[in-house]
Amino acid sequence: MTLLFAAAMFVNALLLFLVQPMFAKLLLPRFGGSPAVWTTCMLFFQSALLAGYAYSHSVVKLRHAWQQAAVHLLVIALPVLTLPLAVSAAMPTAGAPVAEVLRLALVAVGAPFFALATSAPLLQRWFAAAQRSPSVDPYFLYAASNVGSFASLILYPTVIEPTLALSTQTRVWSISYTVAVILTAACAVVMWLRAPGATDDAPEAAPPTEVVTWTRRARWIALAFVPSSLMLAVTAYVSTDIAAVPLLWVIPLALYLLTFVVTFSRHSTRAVAVCNRLFPVVLLYLTWQLVSEARFPLPMMAATHFLAFLVIAMLCHGTLAADRPSTTHLTDFYLSLAVGGALGGVFNSLLAPMIFRTILEYPLALACGVLLLTFRPEDEPWTKRPRWWVEPAMVATLTIAALAWPGTGPPVLAIAWVLLLGAVVVALTVSRQRRRLGACVLVMIGLYTAVGGRGIMEAVFASRTFFGT
Repeated sequence: MTLLFAAAMFVNALLLFLVQPMFAKLLLPRFGGSPAVWTTCMLFFQSALLAGYAYSHSVVKLRHAWQQAAVHLLVIALPVLTLPLAVSAAMPTAGAPVAEVLRLALVAVGAPFFALATSAPLLQRWFAAAQRSPSVDPYFLYAASNVGSFASLILYPTVIEPTLALSTQTRVWSISYTVAVILTAACAVVMWLRAPGATDDAPEAAPPTEVVTWTRRARWIALAFVPSSLMLAVTAYVSTDIAAVPLLWVIPLALYLLTFVVTFSRHSTRAVAVCNRLFPVVLLYLTWQLVSEARFPLPMMAATHFLAFLVIAMLCHGTLAADRPSTTHLTDFYLSLAVGGALGGVFNSLLAPMIFRTILEYPLALACGVLLLTFRPEDEPWTKRPRWWVEPAMVATLTIAALAWPGTGPPVLAIAWVLLLGAVVVALTVSRQRRRLGACVLVMIGLYTAVGGRGIMEAVFASRTFFGT
């Protein structure tokens, strides 16, 4: 039974994340390869995922197992009528590109994507119900799901995209969707037979002391929002300000999924501990590179941003995995995660391009991550320590001096970079005191956001459209 549910979740997730790059490629003749095309697609996928999780949260409230099975089998079977996947050959109108991409996504992949998006929380809940044990922990299946997602992102650019024509890809995907429907139907039958009464029998036997408050839900949402926003921001920043490399956006998404795989597995504790040790050094080096706008070879720069994203996402998702509730609140938990992910898509894809002229959402998402990971409720208030203000004040002074140093040219730039390095060294001396470290980093990011970096290029004018800055 465990193998059946794991296989169903693996196949569902594999197809779920294969359709994302496939659909993005279907849009290439119409919109090109702008990073905004991918971030808008991600907004749709995250919103559809939220809708799928909300559906799962609702359907498990049906009292009888046969009702849940019947409703869900109808939901996953109907999208077969919309296959194979296709996008109209007509060129886009003069309307807003974001609205056009969202409309095409809804028509072309909306129904099957929504059906696949329901699988992660629903199948885990059904697995717990079929086990008939209040102590069963179905969250390990989430790791199997994310392994499927991760595998799809590795296979698409390395095997599928180079060897299969796009029309063949869509046909193979459509046939594979039928396999996912069959596996899900088998899981529904097993759940129905093993839990003939209300599937809430097992969750009701869970410890009654656990209460999910709105404060706890808000923290889940925030911890899901930061990695989602950072993933999109890193993609836009690297693709725009470093290099426009095809399929570069696959790497942040793959790392994002990898953190889910690890943090919901038995290796979570060790991986989070390693990232916790790396966090100060990686964070401070990224902050220095961001504020100084220093230019290095592409692999080195991209590796810095990707590694910092991996560490922060691992810590956020590790905190989520450690705080996961009992199966009674399983769908509530995943719904909160989906809300956070969708909010990240809304902020990066809709709000940021209208508000900011440059990719300012990147340092802002980074600042939110620093705030969450260093100002934790359980930590001692940093203002209670003697001279708590000294290091942040020194960092602020050095950062302001670096950003406001008069003159131009390589010598002045070198002075600014050295001053920023001094600010990083000061912050590193308090790395064991996370709140002081967080305050120092937030000071640097805040000043960079307000004043701008100190790079080689001095911008006279900047504007931002759907296709770039």
